[in-house]
Amino acid sequence: MREIRINSLLECPDKKWIGSWAKHEDYDEYITEPVDVYLDGKLVLVYRPASLKTLVNVTEEDYKYWQWVSKDLASDQRGAAAGKEIVTGREVRTTKGQDEFFRLAIKGKITTIEDARTCEREGRSLSPSTFYVGKVEDSPYVNKEEIEKWKGIYRKTSNPLEIRAEAKKKYVDLRLEWFNNWLETTWANSEDKAEAAKECKKMFVTKQPRGNTCYSNVVGAMDRSGRVPYGRLTSTTKKDYEGFTRQEPFYAEVNELLKETMPENWQFLYDRFSQVKDPRYNLFGTCFTSVTVNNNFRTAYHRDGNNCEGGIAVLSSINSGNYDHFGLVFPELRLGFHIGQGDFLAGDNQGLIHGQLPMENESLDAESIWFVFYSRERIVNLDSLENEVCRRSFLDHSKINHPEYSTGEKSWSGGWSGMWSSDEWNAYKSEHCPTASSTNHLGN
Repeated sequence: MREIRINSLLECPDKKWIGSWAKHEDYDEYITEPVDVYLDGKLVLVYRPASLKTLVNVTEEDYKYWQWVSKDLASDQRGAAAGKEIVTGREVRTTKGQDEFFRLAIKGKITTIEDARTCEREGRSLSPSTFYVGKVEDSPYVNKEEIEKWKGIYRKTSNPLEIRAEAKKKYVDLRLEWFNNWLETTWANSEDKAEAAKECKKMFVTKQPRGNTCYSNVVGAMDRSGRVPYGRLTSTTKKDYEGFTRQEPFYAEVNELLKETMPENWQFLYDRFSQVKDPRYNLFGTCFTSVTVNNNFRTAYHRDGNNCEGGIAVLSSINSGNYDHFGLVFPELRLGFHIGQGDFLAGDNQGLIHGQLPMENESLDAESIWFVFYSRERIVNLDSLENEVCRRSFLDHSKINHPEYSTGEKSWSGGWSGMWSSDEWNAYKSEHCPTASSTNHLGN
């Protein structure tokens, strides 16, 4: 087995590299043969081409399943991996100039309409920030009737394409008028302009940043978060649970090859994730909890953010049509890797910057579906899937039975601070939540 030994990483400052695109000049060697890569004596990457037989010999049925999975969700939550320059979702985004206006106006550093317009005009590029569509369309700052009219025209598939395209442009432009209309009719006439800016941002601008939209989806388990305080199988997993379980030989083969090639790393993950409270949380006995599935999604330079600390990710792909490159580059190592059908690349995707080369000379039907196996840190903290579903049902229960905790917003999820240690939750849990798991319940 060939070994590549590297003493130290090339300096690649995050500010310059993260979110930028991989180029051919970022690597000294493009790897297509089996190799182990060591950094300062530690094994950090393992590459075995065409070693995953379940993918090399993928059936038409399984290919179609993964193709469907990869396109079942168009995600805008891939952050820097989708590129730092925002180019999608204009119809729901603020601009960088608008963001800068709010920042300065709230501090009282912009007080005239001329300065406000200058700030907005000088930052026309799109921002990761978005606005609440419903609140904007219900506000006095747009013409809702006109918006609905043009939306209907562009969404009517029987209309000619050129008419639909023009209608969508008018629809988007009308919706985006909210900021300038608010600026001229409300902010410009406010006695306390800083407070007006603060209230507008609170009312209309979301706190959740959104990156570029791409085909990137997840099957397997997801842990709790502040916004979604219950564990679950992903929506796509549940939509075709039979298809998900049919891939068990694939999950097992990836697990076994990692055990063979990086035994210490595998043991670390297995010891941790074999303790989960439901077999569906670890892909039926593997050391992984989840698989990200991308379709023709060229990732910009990034580090994986959801892996458990000290974890290892495994990448592979299935493909159709013809194309060149689209491989993975680790600029700090000055190495690029071909990721063809059934290839196996395991390594520290959390610590090492990595990103994809462009797909070149592609045919019209070129398609590359990538798999990223990883382990989510907090999955080990989840209760059985049935009891996690019970947590979800308590939110719905709270919206009806505990309005005293409501935020007053239409979108209130039913949650409140301290709810999971409250007497209300403990009473609901004792009455409704099972004490044992059932492997037949999908948690719908």
